[in-house]
Amino acid sequence: MKAQLPHIRIDAQGATSGPRERWGQWQASMAPFFEVETDGPDEFSASADFWALGPVVWGRTRVPRIRYARSRRKVASTGLDQYLIQHCHGGGSRCSAGGREMVVRPGDVGIIDLSSTCESQDGACTIFSLIVPRSLLDEVCSAELHGTVIRGETPTGSLLRELLVAVEHSIPGLANEDASGVVEATMALLTSAVRSETRNSSRARPLEPILKALRVRRYVRRNLLSPELTAASIAARFELSRAQLYRYFEPDGGVDACIRSLRLRRCFEKIADPVFAARSIQEIAAEHGFDCEAHFSRLFRRTFGITASEVRRAGRAGMRVAPDNSQDLAAWVRSLE
Repeated sequence: MKAQLPHIRIDAQGATSGPRERWGQWQASMAPFFEVETDGPDEFSASADFWALGPVVWGRTRVPRIRYARSRRKVASTGLDQYLIQHCHGGGSRCSAGGREMVVRPGDVGIIDLSSTCESQDGACTIFSLIVPRSLLDEVCSAELHGTVIRGETPTGSLLRELLVAVEHSIPGLANEDASGVVEATMALLTSAVRSETRNSSRARPLEPILKALRVRRYVRRNLLSPELTAASIAARFELSRAQLYRYFEPDGGVDACIRSLRLRRCFEKIADPVFAARSIQEIAAEHGFDCEAHFSRLFRRTFGITASEVRRAGRAGMRVAPDNSQDLAAWVRSLE
């Protein structure tokens, strides 16, 4: 059975709460990212879904007319340093991005640098968002991207729009194993569209290094159960020097730390899933390379703040459990390096 993507839902439209309560919930949910204002708190209703796909976070929001802002204080207090890529379905928005006027119409894709200030007035709309580490775009283009709009009617903009629509439709049923391929295809088209939009080929950087980094990460995720998965074997397979390989995994604390973290998360998912209830915790741990039961138990609790046995009991009781850091949208975004 394939493990589904980690998912967070923000429901500020339920019939069990009033508009004012829903508005307060939305403000709290957006607080790590934006200051938000509305002219209609007594009629407010909105929802959002977010999914973690390896090195990026995807989101779909449905909101009424609303104002967003990242002031200097908000930028300083949140410490976010990623790019927010937004595909607008309808309604559109008008934004001042660091003094640069940005008008996003239905079908357009806008880029916001979360390390910079911005103010936005959004009409009632549905927006599909992609939050990516700065390195994934800065590696291929040195132009100023804050406030950039990729028009939906341009050749690459049209292709990007169609791909994002396809991903949006498929993402609720997407499995973890398929995420890397989707991310690689999306980033390849996004970076091509960015380079085309900035029209600054003399400053554009080669696309191949970032695609190779994504392929390396996909290889790691697909071979987590292999005892032969080591820094040396990965470097040899992709003809990388130790320094190049380290740069790919520096945000994770190195290759070994990344592999260990991914294996622990995969163990968590299987232990929590009633489908694997017949398999012992020790068996699942050993399958993922954790041969010492005591060492695995210490790592598991230190990483997730809960014991493997508690996760197994909750899964058997039908309770939805997930790693603590997968419950915090802001933590997801901050982990993107």
